[in-house]
Amino acid sequence: MKNTRIAARAKAKKLKLKPVKSLTAKQRLALEVERELDQAEQWRDELQGEEGATGFVFIVDKQDTTCEECMSYDGEMYAFGDRDMPKLPIHPNCNCRLEPIDMG
Repeated sequence: MKNTRIAARAKAKKLKLKPVKSLTAKQRLALEVERELDQAEQWRDELQGEEGATGFVFIVDKQDTTCEECMSYDGEMYAFGDRDMPKLPIHPNCNCRLEPIDMG
């Protein structure tokens, strides 16, 4: 483990990368956003790979506090790559999700 850290530090130094703790708040936020986007792309790719899935259905976690915007999307179906598909989360504390479906 120690050798791995030493090798990582050497590579970072060679590439002139800053340690994360020396980043500004704006840079850290941008890094977190990039990480989340990467994770979302991986998730999308996994879902698109599901056998028979050709799109998504918007599922709302119905509660007393569910907003009208989320409810307006409930049950809506979207093909893969549909530009009208809402981006999740729609708002903070959003519990909605997209489930893969066969739209055929």
